Amino acid sequence: RARYRVKKSLGDIVVQRRAAGIDEDQRKGRLGCVNAISAIGQSAKIVEEGVGNQIGKFGIGFKSVFRYTDTPKIYDDNIQFELRDRIVPCLIDDLPNLRKPGQTLFVLPFRRQSDAQALSKEIEDSILKLRSPLLFLNNLKCISCQSIKGEVQRGRSVYRKEEFADEVVVLPNRENVQTRKVRITAECGDTTNTEDIQIMSRKNSDGRAYAVGFKVDANGRPIPTQQSTKAFCYFQTDVDTWLHFYVHASFGLVDNRQGLVDNLYNRGVVNKLAVLAADAVLVFKKLGVLDDSIFQFRQPSIIV
Repeated sequence: RARYRVKKSLGDIVVQRRAAGIDEDQRKGRLGCVNAISAIGQSAKIVEEGVGNQIGKFGIGFKSVFRYTDTPKIYDDNIQFELRDRIVPCLIDDLPNLRKPGQTLFVLPFRRQSDAQALSKEIEDSILKLRSPLLFLNNLKCISCQSIKGEVQRGRSVYRKEEFADEVVVLPNRENVQTRKVRITAECGDTTNTEDIQIMSRKNSDGRAYAVGFKVDANGRPIPTQQSTKAFCYFQTDVDTWLHFYVHASFGLVDNRQGLVDNLYNRGVVNKLAVLAADAVLVFKKLGVLDDSIFQFRQPSIIV
């Protein structure tokens, strides 16, 4: 299970991963993973049979770091290199003391020190805007973000996910539903918020999961979110659902990944989510926690 720690100072952005890093894919080996980071469209990720929740398989995601740096540096147990001219990997010898054995460390030196303060604030604001970033990511369990100036810690945000009972609920004359409860904890400064969410999912014919998630109380009873939610495609988009529970699917997205494409595939996924949301009532009934609060999960319609 992967854990990431992000440290940001006025000089660099540092990302640490508490697991085997760039050479973890033994099928491609070290050279293949270096190529996957440095090249375009050469992702080392493959879609395995029955595993449909792979993201980042297009081989362009790492290029987003060039918004902040010209020479990202990558340190691993077996290799250390930096990217020059955006695609050329070059071996380096310097070994920062931030990296521990078994970790992969990414250091992103800011392009110009004159831009450092503005870019630091941009990154910090983006981190504070994160909403349930771990909810629909299967393998990522913790994100820790620190804002550091010199040796002084200015701010810290931690997102954690715990998973509990995972079971298959059999519904008569219906497709089975995979359900599990997750606990999302967000620590931002002196504020800590915790949500328990019951996630119910099914899979498309291509193996990709789609899911609905209901906030639940200590007894497992569903309770509506205070505000209507936005649709998730692994991460939250800008698409309002007008629902008081979460929905997620491998939607087709527009270029900035914030909106949904209006096409036949997405409309089909929405229809499946509607059926799953309706079947969630039967699942809660089987779990023995159904009450009339279930009628509060839809934004009331306005009739003129």
